[in-house]
Formats: sequence, C-alpha cells, structure tokens
Amino acid sequence: MSRSFTSSGTSRIQFNIGANTHNGQSNWAAIVRRTTNSVLHVINYYGTATSGGNRIQYACLGDNTFQLREGNNVQTMTGAPVVADGWCLIGVGKDSAGTPRFHKYVFSTNTWSHVNAGGTLADGGAPATSCYIGDWSSGGDAFGGDIAIVAHWSAPAFTDAVYESFVGSLSAWYAPNNPTGVWILDQESTAQNVPDTTGRGANQSGITTTGMGIGDACPWSPGQGAIAA
Repeated sequence: MSRSFTSSGTSRIQFNIGANTHNGQSNWAAIVRRTTNSVLHVINYYGTATSGGNRIQYACLGDNTFQLREGNNVQTMTGAPVVADGWCLIGVGKDSAGTPRFHKYVFSTNTWSHVNAGGTLADGGAPATSCYIGDWSSGGDAFGGDIAIVAHWSAPAFTDAVYESFVGSLSAWYAPNNPTGVWILDQESTAQNVPDTTGRGANQSGITTTGMGIGDACPWSPGQGAIAA
C-alpha cells in the first residue's frame, strides 16, 4: 500500500523533527515512489516554513530529473527516474561539502544505477525542525504519484551496497547510523497519522489532503519485511 499525491493539488504531510534534526552537513535519503506525470515534483523537503539556507530538499523537477538541494545550492542526477520506470527506489546523499551520489533501483527491470553528481555541494544552513512529504512548506509544487516509504539520515557516507540492501530487507532501513526518521505510508485512510517508525518521535504533526488518497499496491511490503525484487 502507498499514499497517492496529485501534482495539481496541495497534498502534503508535515512532521516535526524536534531534536532529530539534520546536521546540515552529511545527509542521506531513500524513497520508494512512482511518478504519474512529468510536472514539478517535490518529493521530500527538510526545512523551516521558509525557503533559503535552512533546508534540504529532494526533488524530481519534471521527468528525468532528480536533484539534491541544500540551502540554495543544487546538484542533479544524470539518468534520473522517468515516469516509464514505474516504481523505483531512489536515494541520494553526501558528506560535508562533498560530491552527492545518486542511486536508482527500477523494480520492473531489477536494475540499479549509482552515479556521482557533476560536482560538490556546499552544506546547508542550521538544522531544520520540520519535514514535508509530498510538497514543500508553502505548497504549490506538489508531487504527483505514489509514495510508499521515505527515510532520512544525518550520517557518514553510505556505500552503494547499503542502498542495495534496502531492496531485500525492511530492517536494513533502520540499521545504518540511526535514521533521523523512517516513514511508511501504508495507512488505510488519510485520516490515520503517519508515525516515525524509528521511535525517535518525528511523527506526523499536520496534513493537507487536497488531492491526496490511498495509492496503489507497490513492490515494497513492510508486512513481509522486504521489498520484492
């Protein structure tokens, strides 16, 4: 099960990060999602209620574009997911002021891609206190498609093998370096809150459900503890 978002709506889920803030330096994320169109998608936004230096953003800006933004600095993936890929596990991360490394797994073809960005990415500002899934804090750039799970870490570098382990085991998502949050969007209704399954307290604190619904089945099943390759 997953949560569906409509790019023409204002659907987003907010989480209060509290003490589990990102460090503004080493940041890693993984997302299982499927896009349904090629308009502006903001998948995961870390930041305050305003834009600027205090944010980390994971976005698909149209078809075949996946980027990591820290503050006002951006690096983009070559060979990013396209709508035709269907369900993908995508990820990206960097160490402090390092070169981001992007990851993509396409379920339908059982294939991985691991690529470096074209250059380094300066660190963002001070740690943020809020996280948004489906759009950014002010709305208007909503994701279009389905999301099954989102996770974020403030940690040293992840190897390609760590990302590949996420496909075969749910427990692998919790193993590396204490994730800031792991959010599984498998609720039966949008009225049910999305908890932070790490137990660290970054639970749902707000929601805008315009254009939001329960999404289709995906290749990832938390009940089985694994993602079906």
